[in-house]
Amino acid sequence: MKFFKKFPIKIKVLVLLLLVSFVTLIVSSTFFVYNDLKIFKKNLLVNLTALAGTVGANSRSAVYFEDKETAAEILSSLKEDPQIQYAIIYDSDGNIFVTYDGKNSSNQLSQRKDDIFHFFKEGALELKRPIILKGNKIGDIHISADLNQYNAIIEKYFLIVGLVLLSTFGIAIVLSFGLQKFLSKPIQTLAKAINEISNKNDYSIRVNHQYQDEIGELYFGFNQMISQIEKRDIELTLTNSALKKEVEERGRAENNLKVYSEKLKRSNQELQDFATIASHDLQEPLRKIITFGDRITTEITEVDEKGKHYIARMQNASDRMKKFINDLLEYSKIESKARPFKREDLNKIFSTAMENLEIQISKSQAQVICENLPTLEVDSFQILQLFQNLISNALKYKKTNDHPVIKIYARLIEPDLWEIIVEDNGIGFDIKYLDRVFKPFERLHGKSDYEGSGMGLTICKKIIIRHGGSITASSILGEGATFKFTLPETQKQQYKLQNV
Repeated sequence: MKFFKKFPIKIKVLVLLLLVSFVTLIVSSTFFVYNDLKIFKKNLLVNLTALAGTVGANSRSAVYFEDKETAAEILSSLKEDPQIQYAIIYDSDGNIFVTYDGKNSSNQLSQRKDDIFHFFKEGALELKRPIILKGNKIGDIHISADLNQYNAIIEKYFLIVGLVLLSTFGIAIVLSFGLQKFLSKPIQTLAKAINEISNKNDYSIRVNHQYQDEIGELYFGFNQMISQIEKRDIELTLTNSALKKEVEERGRAENNLKVYSEKLKRSNQELQDFATIASHDLQEPLRKIITFGDRITTEITEVDEKGKHYIARMQNASDRMKKFINDLLEYSKIESKARPFKREDLNKIFSTAMENLEIQISKSQAQVICENLPTLEVDSFQILQLFQNLISNALKYKKTNDHPVIKIYARLIEPDLWEIIVEDNGIGFDIKYLDRVFKPFERLHGKSDYEGSGMGLTICKKIIIRHGGSITASSILGEGATFKFTLPETQKQQYKLQNV
């Protein structure tokens, strides 16, 4: 069948017509031949039965009086029928009484004990009937007729069927070529139009149809489809032109953005460098102020209490200024002194943070509980700083009469994204101040109540952003605070490039 699919439609139509004609003729001829042969056999059996009855009736007296000569003469009358091969008359005991051998078939004479039978065997019809006299069986007659006439009829039928098939094939071939314009030609026309459209990309081509049948519907549908394609092709061309202009404009915008990005990068780098230099330059006079203040307090005894008070306030202000400068310097180092991301076990980083904060934790009698943390791609130094800032924050804002309890745990909230939660039982904060918590130098409490520059959580937020995560907080005033931040398990390329 695969090979047949490669033929053109003309050949397919011709083959199908011939195949249908052949199958139809074979089926119909087989039916008629079978039916005629069946009727012929039936008629032959009826005629032979009648002949046996006639011969049996004529030979009843000869059989009864055992007159073989008369019985043989009666059988000899069968020579008038060329179909009769032989005939046998049996006596009442089943013995052969007389025979007739019409075709020298004495060697085939059979002696069967059946009372009545008929069957077709080896080109002959064998038949046996009883001879009845006054209701009593006095013998049997057995006649064998050949089927030469039957075979001749079969040969005749085969000849006729062959001639009919040949003539039908000829007519079918002539008709199939004549019918090409009604069947294959419309399809070839449609195929030609499709090839032209495909080769030339010309969607203005249409097929003219004058058919009212399914082919006409096919032509109409094809023209409608091509019209829709032509319309969409025009729309697509216009859209492509617009997209091309948009891509060109976007390319120019991206180039401008790239230029601005480079400028911003340089500006940020310059700002970071300035912050670093400024921090170092500011620290030197601060150290001198603090040093000379200490000398005045310890070496000059003539300073009265009011002077000592001013000097103490000056030194406190200098210490706060030094902390501000150090925190600002740490904030600028998050980008400028960043380390490459590596897969690190956060449990080990947390353990290091606990060692660094051991004195503070012991002093406040705090309980720090940490459940298993994941292994992520991080800057280990910055994550250490993150843990230390959050734990220090919880220790700082503890309740007066309660021991701090800090709980740290993690959960996978999305594929490749972990959320780490830090909970404490401290004083908390009013949630309406949430937007101020992560801003630089913002303080929700007075300087005299809690130490610090207000940069701790700001540094935490910048570390999280650099790692491609986010951080938020929730709290009820007087009932503790909860900080939640997310970290990806694997850093995306855009964040890795920040280390380059």
